[in-house]
Amino acid sequence: NPSSGDPFYSGDKTVTTLRLQQPIWTNGRLTSGKSKAVASMTYEAANLNETSLQISLKVAQTYAELLAAYWRMQATEQSLATHQKLREQVQRRVDLGVQPDADLQLAQTRLDSVKSELSVLRSRVESLLVRLQQLVGQVFQISNLLRHVSDPLSPPLSQDQALATAIAINPSIQKALAQSQ
Repeated sequence: NPSSGDPFYSGDKTVTTLRLQQPIWTNGRLTSGKSKAVASMTYEAANLNETSLQISLKVAQTYAELLAAYWRMQATEQSLATHQKLREQVQRRVDLGVQPDADLQLAQTRLDSVKSELSVLRSRVESLLVRLQQLVGQVFQISNLLRHVSDPLSPPLSQDQALATAIAINPSIQKALAQSQ
């Protein structure tokens, strides 16, 4: 006889039975579901690593382009100083009547060309610096970047070992393997 103090029993004689059934053998569905989840997790991790690698390569490429443009700008500034001296020399020779005016015009044209090239290079350096700052998410000066330039390193591995290591850790390959799983 049920207790009359039970709030869920109102005296009805209807009985509801619930049953939870889990088969002992599921034809490998649980194992395959687990394998699929692990492969999916591996795929997503490789996808994240691949994106990280792509961003790192963009940063390295932009940094290399920035340094190349900066060093070219430095060389062009030296060229500008040389062309200015040459133009002054030609001006003095023209004033003395030793050289024709055409030589002065030619020297001026070359000087203007170098000034124009220098202007383009300065814009390029500024543009690359802004792009690098956007990629890294940090503001810095070109002088700070130049302080940390090092000589190229020679890898301690042979070319075959380096290639095998690169293939083993390449996120695109890891992603393809996870997708095939």
